[in-house]
Amino acid sequence: TGRGYHVSSQISKDGKFFTFMYRTIDRYYEIFRADGAGRNPVPLTRVNAEVYRTYEFPVAKDVWFEGAKGAKVHGFVVEPRDYDPGKTYPMMVRIHGGPQQMFGYAFRNEFAIFSGAGYFVFFCNPRGSTGYGQEFTDGVRGDWGGKPIEDLKAGVRHVLSMYPAVDPARVGAWGGSYGGYVVNWLQGHNQDGLFAALVAHAGGADRWAAYGNTEELWFPEWEMLGPPWERPDLADKWSPIRYAKSFGTPQLITHGDRDYRVRVTGGEVMFTALQRLGVPSRMIRFPDEDHWIVKPHNKQYWYRSILEWFDTWLKPPKKER
Repeated sequence: TGRGYHVSSQISKDGKFFTFMYRTIDRYYEIFRADGAGRNPVPLTRVNAEVYRTYEFPVAKDVWFEGAKGAKVHGFVVEPRDYDPGKTYPMMVRIHGGPQQMFGYAFRNEFAIFSGAGYFVFFCNPRGSTGYGQEFTDGVRGDWGGKPIEDLKAGVRHVLSMYPAVDPARVGAWGGSYGGYVVNWLQGHNQDGLFAALVAHAGGADRWAAYGNTEELWFPEWEMLGPPWERPDLADKWSPIRYAKSFGTPQLITHGDRDYRVRVTGGEVMFTALQRLGVPSRMIRFPDEDHWIVKPHNKQYWYRSILEWFDTWLKPPKKER
């Protein structure tokens, strides 16, 4: 079928064929069938055909750049739908969760939404991402605000050098889960002014509290090399709230009240500090959502609110356009 995500394979009882789900960056999942050797794939469903006839979906370009300690880091760029090299555009940087996950060549709503709204979209796989070897994946352990952040910032600067059309003063970052943590970390480590606006979803603020209020206890012990009383140096060092004196970037915070992986207190802690410091900020709580925003009406409101936040801080007022 080509480049994309192949999941949920099911082999027939006689072994003569199998079915699987497949998606690319510009097409969501459909069910396919192939012969027993994986040849001659054909689609069995076309449930989104009318959507594709009605709307335009973007493709992405691969980029490779040098990250922390000379590592080769992979990412993608989606150009604005109305891209004109003679104009200037804002850019939205999407940060994945996990951190042991990856962005692949696969459809995500925000890539289409933001490129359609006149944004460059950059997403990459910094240290901690899967798909590039175990050493690369393990590079995030005990170093949440270190090499992964250097990788991410190196990628942003690389894209800025690639595309003079991207206005370096209008770059925003948005992440969820570990990506939300990264955004909270950037809030206190944005002295280089790389980001003009931030959005954190389900992001943590304090590694001590995060250890005691998650339902996934193995995770913080793995990531922080033990419980916080054994490694208080790491629990202190990698807690974004401890850098509140350096907060100053406009930030939107979103969180589900039923999130038991990263409790809503993580968002509350960040929001309280931002408000107390007078930093432009807003918090949206979803009382009926958990770690992910999945209900259609909530998801629509969520995406619209994020886009409006970036439009407010990354696009000039209409009278100046």
